[in-house]
Amino acid sequence: PRSMARGDGIWLRSLTAVPPTGGHMGCKLIAASMRARCASYLIALFNQQTMALSALIDGNRVTGLRTAATAALAVDLLAPQRALRVGVIGAGFEARGALDCLKSVRDVAHVRVFSPTPASRERFADSFRPGLDIHAVGSAQEAVQDCDVVICAARSRDESPVLQGAWIGPGTTIVSLGSTLPEQRE
Repeated sequence: PRSMARGDGIWLRSLTAVPPTGGHMGCKLIAASMRARCASYLIALFNQQTMALSALIDGNRVTGLRTAATAALAVDLLAPQRALRVGVIGAGFEARGALDCLKSVRDVAHVRVFSPTPASRERFADSFRPGLDIHAVGSAQEAVQDCDVVICAARSRDESPVLQGAWIGPGTTIVSLGSTLPEQRE
């Protein structure tokens, strides 16, 4: 089950699980600030027999990899069976993880990446070179035009959409990673 407590521009969400079999139960805590535009994750595991704390895990990396792996699996099943033309909106850890995982399951013909901060998109592109045909571009529309797959891993600053349906061609697979609350937009 999920629960959430909200404050003034901040929230704390918990996801808990007690499996009917197995030796551990656990919870994931997510703390986020809309003002600071950041989030942090913690995973706690407890022994089901002794109730002792078994582990405290920095959930940031686990969350990023789990999200990216799930996205790559979906793309592998849904996208055309050829080397993919990929557009990326966002240049943070979620975008990086999604592209890393996608490259591990599918051939990628080329990538175009957009982030509102030119230095961020250039740094992102540079981190995948050599070995990947990747280019930083000046707009979200340019990043996604004529792509087989669009990885959207960014939220807008004012909650207006950063991805427009008119930019997307028929058959494009869209991977939406940046929004975690109903009122958020990509």
